[in-house]
Amino acid sequence: MFFSHNSLAGLVFKIGLIMVVWAGSLLAAEPDIAPSSVSVSADSVFVQMTKAWQEGDEKAMAALVHRDGLRVTHGGDYDRFTTYSPDQAFYYFQDLFQSCETQDFLFRRLPDSPDGSRGQGMVEWTFLRPERQFPEVSKLVVVLLKQDLQWCLAEFNSISQR
Repeated sequence: MFFSHNSLAGLVFKIGLIMVVWAGSLLAAEPDIAPSSVSVSADSVFVQMTKAWQEGDEKAMAALVHRDGLRVTHGGDYDRFTTYSPDQAFYYFQDLFQSCETQDFLFRRLPDSPDGSRGQGMVEWTFLRPERQFPEVSKLVVVLLKQDLQWCLAEFNSISQR
């Protein structure tokens, strides 16, 4: 059988069009990636937080703060707290890192809340104040909450050493 150039070109065009339509239907049939599979895990945020704290990086710490702010309590008194917006948190961490030199930052993951809405960890922070000769140790409970699909820093609760 003999095909002319025009009929051969028409046949190639039709086969190409069929292939494009078929490939498009295959792509459309693939499921979308579930949003939860692209979210950052709580563990990943705790790793980022640990690195930023050890480096005294207030910008990185502030970037982890929940849009509703960071609630900070001191000495185990949960009724008395200060809430810092993400922008204010930058200055909170800046002041903290300038007034204390981190000697050690040991992080231990705690079980999440039963409903999965809170990621939690315990920190033992050893630091030296410029006016002091010996290091101090502070224990913190750190809480992450979900913001959209991301875990964000929501609470620092200092536990009294007494």
